[in-house]
Parts: sequence; structure tokens; C-alpha cells
Amino acid sequence: MTACSSKLQHISYVIESAWGEASTSTTSAQTIPTTVMADLSKLGRMMLESGRIVQFKNERPKMIPGPFEGDFVIEIEAIGHGSTTAGAVTATAAETLLGYALGAVATPTGADGTTISGTASTAVSLNVAAASGLLAGQIIRLGAKNDGRGDGQPAVVSSHGTSVIALKTAAPAAMNVAADVVYTSIMVHTVESTCAVQPLRFFFKTADTNWCAHGSFIKAYQFTGGAPGQIAKHVFTIGVSWMEPISTTFPDTTTTAAWTTNAVPTAAGSVFMNAYGTTTRATLTARAITIGITLGVQPVMGYNGIDSSQMIVGASRIPDDIKVSLTVDAEGDSATPTWWSAWAANLRRHLLIAWSVGNGSTLSCYFPNLAWTGKQPTQMDMEGLNRVGLEFVAGTDTTGATDLARSAMRWGLA
Repeated sequence: MTACSSKLQHISYVIESAWGEASTSTTSAQTIPTTVMADLSKLGRMMLESGRIVQFKNERPKMIPGPFEGDFVIEIEAIGHGSTTAGAVTATAAETLLGYALGAVATPTGADGTTISGTASTAVSLNVAAASGLLAGQIIRLGAKNDGRGDGQPAVVSSHGTSVIALKTAAPAAMNVAADVVYTSIMVHTVESTCAVQPLRFFFKTADTNWCAHGSFIKAYQFTGGAPGQIAKHVFTIGVSWMEPISTTFPDTTTTAAWTTNAVPTAAGSVFMNAYGTTTRATLTARAITIGITLGVQPVMGYNGIDSSQMIVGASRIPDDIKVSLTVDAEGDSATPTWWSAWAANLRRHLLIAWSVGNGSTLSCYFPNLAWTGKQPTQMDMEGLNRVGLEFVAGTDTTGATDLARSAMRWGLA
């Protein structure tokens, strides 16, 4: 038999009710439109050397089949919410998958979009039609690009009550035009209140063999492609507890379609950064942004596996390590350069980044509590120009009253 093209592949998943359960049911499976092929060669069992003593020079005792181990990588486009968030919203499959990585998707119930009411609003206090509902710590989107007020940029809610939204990060200008839209968002964020990791069951279908990976869990996450003009992407490394071959139909036309909205390139966003607790709008002319995320996900080894060669029986969340690096233009001649002095002052910062700001394609991320790290900023070469590198580590906002408001990193998709 001649093998078929390796470029043909279908990946889907379901959540498991128990870690590594033996079921191969695909009921309610979500298709993943990954932009890279999953390499299954890293999955499976290794033969282990027996270490037996032999009598002949080239005698080779049978090796020992080892336990299941390995992981695979999938990559999806970071597409925002995929539809307007002017009204009520429900988490999409892409947002749900990102939530399995970071820890949680904030419940959008009651956090519908609204509109500016009257003309009394400022850049930090919005009089709106909705009496309440937006969540403390939630990222929202203000108005439309080039409207001279919200500019379609994101902002972070401090509180929403009695038809007034107080902001932690000011809008570009006063939001004082009635009926300007205040868009809600789906929030995906790191967690402080739980150590739980959701187990998943993945299915890999090809024109040749097909596989089921039990007890799968997202153990690493990267954000890539955030440079101007690029397509931003989420990259997940997924560990597997055990796997088995299955017989199925390919191509697969039965699983639930996942996100179908086209991605947009990074453009027209903004980078807000100011001292922790300061709402005044201050933006950076950032030339490069890097977010280094080491997820705190620890596999749990145990004796009570479902499969006879399964050694991973769970996973638990431990502290994450999240670093943010920004590259900005060097300043002119000064005996007290801004970033040299800011590093020395060692004051905390908060940072709100927008990579894109279209209706349904807004992608933003907020870090409420950044601490300086790395070397004191001086000057470096980038693209033949003088630039300055800033390095931070993200921490929990301990003043928050909810997991969302406390989260060290939160993504807003609108």
C-alpha cells in the first residue's frame, strides 16, 4: 500500500470528565484549524535497556517497553472574538481553548456591550446606558478607529455601577459623544484561586492511521507574530498521558466547526504604560514587544492510571513565570534618561497592549502589576537605529477582589 500525503490532517478535541478516561467518544468534538501539523512522532513509548548481564559479546536481551510519554504542538491564529461585542457575548472555541491553557475564561453573563449616554463622560469616567454588568478588571473597547475619542482602543474597567464605568486606563480622549459604543469582551486570564488543570482528549485523523490521545493537557504556551504587519498566533504544547490507534472516517465532516473568522495583521493598536495605579493615558512608541510565558503546569505522576503503561495521572498549576520585554526609541541627549531613571526608581507599572482594534478582531492584553527586571536600560542597536530595551516580570494585582481582577495576565478579545 502506498502512503498518502502527510499534509492531510484533522485535529479535534473534547473535554474529559476524568483524567485519561478510556472513552474514544467524539461527541461534541471541536475541530481545531491549526496552522501547523501536529508531529505525532514525539508521542508513544520508548524501549528501555534491560541492563541484564550477558555471556556473549554481542548478545542483546529483549528491551522493555516503557511508559507513555511525549507531547505535540498546535498553533492557532489569534483572531479576537470573531464577531461584534456591542451586545451580549458567548465564549468561542478559540477563547475556551486559550482558557484551558491560562486557567480561566471570565463569565460574560451580564457584561454586555453598552453605549455612551449624555455628554458628561470624560476619558476615565463613562456615563453609559447600562446600569451595571461590566466586570472589575475587564478589558473593553471604546468607540471606533479615528473617531477622535476612544479610537477603538481597549481600556480596563475599575468599576461599573449606577450607569458609570470608572476606568483604570484612560481613553485617548473624552468619551463625550452619546451613542458611541462601549464594546464588551471575552476575558481569558491566569488564575490565583485554583490549581486545577482541565484534561482533554485529542483526535488525530489522517488519510492513513488515526489516533486518540487521552489525558491531554496544555503544559506550555507561547504568543508569537505580534510584530507590526504579522499575524499573531497562540502556540500550545500539549502533553499526553496515553494514546491508542483508532479506526475512523477521514475526511471528518461530523465534528463541530470551530472558529472560522479570518485573522488580521497587527496594526493600528497602542501600548499604554504608566505607574501602577495611575489612570492617565501614557503611550509608548514601542518597536518590538516580546511576551515570554512559562506556564506553571506540573504533571502529576501516580500509580492509578487508566492504561497499564500510563504514568501521568493528573496535572496541577504552580506559579507562572511571565516576562514582558519592550523595545522603544532612544531619546535625545540627557543626563537623566527616562528609562535609566525609571529603572532606578524601581516603581511598579501597568501595561495594556492592543495588537489590533477592529470590530470582532480586537486583540489586547493587560498586565496590572509589572516589576522591573534585567539590566538597567542603556542603549542598543535595532534595525540600525538607537533603541532602548525595557524588561519586566508580571505579578498578581493583590488589590483585586476577584480572580479576573487579580490575574497577572489577562487577554481581552473583542
